[in-house]
Amino acid sequence: DDLRTRLNDLVAGVHALYFNITPTEFANLALVAIPDGLLRSVENLFTIGTTKVGDTSALFMIFKIKAGAYDRALARMFDWEETMAMDLSVIWPISPELTTGPVAKTNFTDKRVSNLDTRILYQTTGQPVLVYTFFNNAIILITTTDQAIPDLIGRITPS
Repeated sequence: DDLRTRLNDLVAGVHALYFNITPTEFANLALVAIPDGLLRSVENLFTIGTTKVGDTSALFMIFKIKAGAYDRALARMFDWEETMAMDLSVIWPISPELTTGPVAKTNFTDKRVSNLDTRILYQTTGQPVLVYTFFNNAIILITTTDQAIPDLIGRITPS
């Protein structure tokens, strides 16, 4: 319940929150469905939080990919597109029309963001609602807007 409250606060933009728990622990606590194949492809370290984008906050999740598991993680992310909007709607601000079945998969589009191949799911309003990219074949970054990617990449890149 405490985690659920903190997640609700996070989604409402009340404050930034970072977890250093395993992806499986997060999925179980937050009742978020993350495919088992993806969970087997990532390390037991997971971060969720918000970052400032202009005058709003963008929700994000970061997974570290296990050594040698990039191809498997990429395939599982493509597979997850079919239900990702519905699976993440528990904590993500997603329009109801994107959470009703497999139609969401056809709405993901490709775009280059910060020189990275990025997949974006747009709401009917044209605003991105789910954005994911792979950084250096080692990190999966999922966020609510493509505008958050440069900031997040800057934060995880050693200076």
